[in-house]
Amino acid sequence: QVLVVDDVANGLDDLRAAIDEGKKCTDKPTLIKIRTEIGFGSPSKQGSASSHGAPLGVPEIEATKGRLYGCDPSQDFLVDEDVAAYFKEQADAGDQALAAWDADFAKYKEAHPDKANELERRFNGEIPEGAFDD
Repeated sequence: QVLVVDDVANGLDDLRAAIDEGKKCTDKPTLIKIRTEIGFGSPSKQGSASSHGAPLGVPEIEATKGRLYGCDPSQDFLVDEDVAAYFKEQADAGDQALAAWDADFAKYKEAHPDKANELERRFNGEIPEGAFDD
């Protein structure tokens, strides 16, 4: 099945709906065709070949940031505080999960040293000794 989404520039609701529709189809694959416009948001390069394969340039980037995304054009790279906080939460959760895994694996290693060593060898991508002796 082929689904077409004509406008993702003004929001992702149609794309989300197409994804949901695609998930309902279980007897064949789904292809979602999304129509976009090259250089979208760029005041003087939107829709033109000059926006493809070449940098927009500082003035055009600044104009696009302010016009389309409401960003501070003077910022080269900015991560909003709420986004940074979310990713910090995820990193902290990952650190906690890793600590729990390490503790569990230490217990496993005590109980099953040979099996734990084999797992560690595989985790490290090491080939077993004598694998190519034949």
